[in-house]
Amino acid sequence: WTLRADLGYSRMDVAAEALVGQTGAVFLYDRMDVVNAGLGVEARLTSQRSHPFVAGSVVISRLDPGWADELAQTNWGARLGMGYLHSFRHVWGLRFEARLTRTAFSLGDFVPPADTYTQPEIRLEGADHLLFFEFLIGLQASF
Repeated sequence: WTLRADLGYSRMDVAAEALVGQTGAVFLYDRMDVVNAGLGVEARLTSQRSHPFVAGSVVISRLDPGWADELAQTNWGARLGMGYLHSFRHVWGLRFEARLTRTAFSLGDFVPPADTYTQPEIRLEGADHLLFFEFLIGLQASF
């Protein structure tokens, strides 16, 4: 077993559908930056220098919208992963890892403002529980 810490960044596009005449269209509503920091454990599945592994972490996620500042929030989540470390000599290694992170973000009472004189009917369909799937390839140095 080893202790591990992770830090990740991603950018999400948030889409909005709107009526345009008699048809609908999809527009970019906002771009949100997501920072995930995790602390957990990693378990080797064999005693060989090159080995498969499984990992589990507790994750804190920060959501920073580019435009809708009232949606900014920080939440807790969990991460599970599995992978393979191919060791080159005693110091260097190549890591392949797939992991799944689940966290929750809330819309709360947020209603997007409209550029019209009257507020049109807006229906929000938010995903309160987000799943991030990541596939990582990395170079590892062990000292």
